[in-house]
Amino acid sequence: MKRIFLLFAIALLAFQAQAQDRTLMGRNGRVGFFVSPYIEQGPLNQPWRTSLGGGVGLILGNAFLGVYGAAGADYEQVLNDNELDRIDLAHGGLWLGFTPMQHWVFHPYGTVKLGGGVVNIDTNGWNDYVDNVLVVSPEVGVEMNLTRFLRLAGTAGYRWVDGVSSPGLTDGDFTGWTGTITLRLGYFGRDKRGCK
Repeated sequence: MKRIFLLFAIALLAFQAQAQDRTLMGRNGRVGFFVSPYIEQGPLNQPWRTSLGGGVGLILGNAFLGVYGAAGADYEQVLNDNELDRIDLAHGGLWLGFTPMQHWVFHPYGTVKLGGGVVNIDTNGWNDYVDNVLVVSPEVGVEMNLTRFLRLAGTAGYRWVDGVSSPGLTDGDFTGWTGTITLRLGYFGRDKRGCK
């Protein structure tokens, strides 16, 4: 598994583009940094719950390397008058991405989020549960260059969660298909090899 992630990271960094990016408002280059809030819909003890996240990254040609953090909660348990008050998932870690053909206004966008986190289960009594988990989330989609400093991506992905052992819950309650909207704000720089 480590070899696959290492090969993926090397492949992301190997692709370098030379053309400037086309945007709705002008042109842009290739090397820089970004900050990124995102919203994700995915399984969290129910088929579709919302998680909020964000990250920062360093752009290297068509690839980026960064860190992320995300959290989401299922509050429906409170409304159903169950023994459980709240179930939440919080995780963060390494964020690898690949965005080929950035010179197009609309271009492919793919990422892998790999990190650790916790599943926290609050109960009505004193028995609250916390499980340490591993989270892997690959996703692919389309990104749009809105301006020189702003990009918007829509992706579909799959989130694997491993390590849930609390009573009544399994890894499958947090594992499944996801949909994500990501906003990347930053300086996407210039590829000096493409500048004459």
